[in-house]
Amino acid sequence: MQKRKKVLFIVPSLAGGGAERVLLNIMKRLDYSRYDLTLCTVLKDGVYLDEVPKEIKMISLMRSKRLFRLLTYLQIRFGIKVFFRWLIRKKVKEQYDVGISVIDSAYTDLLFFIHDRVPLKYSWVHASIQSYSNYSKYLDKGRVETLKKNRYQKLDKIIFVSNDSKNEFVQVFGHYAQMPVLYNFLDKEAIRSASCAHYPSDFSVREVNVVAVGSLLPVKGYEKLIYAAKLLNQDGLGFKIRILGTGPLYKKLNHLIDSMSLSDKIELTGFRKNPYAIMKHSDIFVMTSQSEALPTSLIEAMILELPVLVTDSPGCREVTENGKYGVVMENSIEGIYKGLKQMIRKEYLREKYSLLSRQRALFFDDDRILSSFYQIILSLFPFKEIREDIQLITLKKL
Repeated sequence: MQKRKKVLFIVPSLAGGGAERVLLNIMKRLDYSRYDLTLCTVLKDGVYLDEVPKEIKMISLMRSKRLFRLLTYLQIRFGIKVFFRWLIRKKVKEQYDVGISVIDSAYTDLLFFIHDRVPLKYSWVHASIQSYSNYSKYLDKGRVETLKKNRYQKLDKIIFVSNDSKNEFVQVFGHYAQMPVLYNFLDKEAIRSASCAHYPSDFSVREVNVVAVGSLLPVKGYEKLIYAAKLLNQDGLGFKIRILGTGPLYKKLNHLIDSMSLSDKIELTGFRKNPYAIMKHSDIFVMTSQSEALPTSLIEAMILELPVLVTDSPGCREVTENGKYGVVMENSIEGIYKGLKQMIRKEYLREKYSLLSRQRALFFDDDRILSSFYQIILSLFPFKEIREDIQLITLKKL
């Protein structure tokens, strides 16, 4: 029997983000008879922990969130890495064919602490680093040169989820030999099946139902969406906006909604493990982000044939092909207000962009993306094996 190839994935946690969900989608579809997979979470935490397939080996470096934050701060602020080095060398003892940092970050450096156990080291970039202020504000010249020398020049491959993400990275850090683009694998069949779950009882046919999906973070632009909703309400339009997600801005956004007397117009639903039933029965999908690398929820909305409105930002432009398949709004309160107003008032526009979403979703083909994953991530293996795995993907689908 042929020896299985050993792959190590490293991820900060299994929180409810798009990158974590994409990783789980892929892991559920790989052939465990050919690949021996290990998932190492830095922090044993997250809403997706119970979804990891039983065939995947699980390793966690720590359980304490307080310790996690402290060690991360020491590494980023002062370059103190000895604690993480000790932890991962203690917990990850096997030899692997390749190690993959699923979310490029300070935790990518963990691969270098076990360099003798992972001969090939990859990092996966899920952000647009120039337009996302959480990254760009730390990228002074000294920091850039340090990262180039101590991280990116040591990696065998740097993978990007979109061309926008890659282009922004190149403008900051330059070119490297292996820099492929790999779109996120979403599993359309699972999304459509999950969308058939119980119909949300609080939907009214007298209102145009608008849905937004994403963590409650500044980059998502939800404050602008709330201010735009105030203008829509002043126009007397019948609508209801549901924001699916949780995060540090929950209290602030909720207070803003209450202060504007919009509680009957905007609902913060919290995190939904299955957001697809609400998405499917909505009339419009809106995304108001400042920056996205490859917005997973936007593509999921297109799979469910929702008309989409997005702000003019990286990632959103790429998915909508600069407005060909969705409405691209000016990234401002006024721009969001005008875009939503037009779509709420004109049903024929919703029907038009619903059809365009259906067309665009065809581009994000599961089999093609998964075969790209085999070639890009697992290309250390002979081409014959890759070809056989791609054939297995097709057979599984049939």
